[in-house]
Amino acid sequence: MSHALQKQFESYPPQLMLAELKKIFKKPQAVEIYDLVDALHSCKQASGKSMSAHVLEMKGYMDQLHALGKSYDNDMAINLINRSLNKDFGDFVRNFNMNCVGKTVTELHALLIDYEKGLIDKAPTLQVLTIQKGRENKPKPQANKKDKSKGKID
Repeated sequence: MSHALQKQFESYPPQLMLAELKKIFKKPQAVEIYDLVDALHSCKQASGKSMSAHVLEMKGYMDQLHALGKSYDNDMAINLINRSLNKDFGDFVRNFNMNCVGKTVTELHALLIDYEKGLIDKAPTLQVLTIQKGRENKPKPQANKKDKSKGKID
């Protein structure tokens, strides 16, 4: 705290001083809500970033909005999370939207963890062409080559 501010609040009791400082420095609630909604809607899972950390980050934003009295309903929260996942989760999102109605964000998170484990297990394998040793490519004999010019009149 600056020296001038300390002098101003020197005679204030602690509770009143804290209340006055909050009035001076606290962001207005509307600005706080705007910043949280903006952060939530611009959240995208970066490739290489843990899906679990990403979902927990988004859930944190939603919890802060709930504390400010502006919560999303469950379906909207799930749609925002699914929309923010990277392309590796495209099949999961399609399947979830068709079959998993009424799930909570926590249940979605558990399902995503299981799906991500499957993605790690199915890591792409490199395909290599092999050459068989000892096998030669021999031209196939052409049987009964007929003279195509036979029967033609010049």
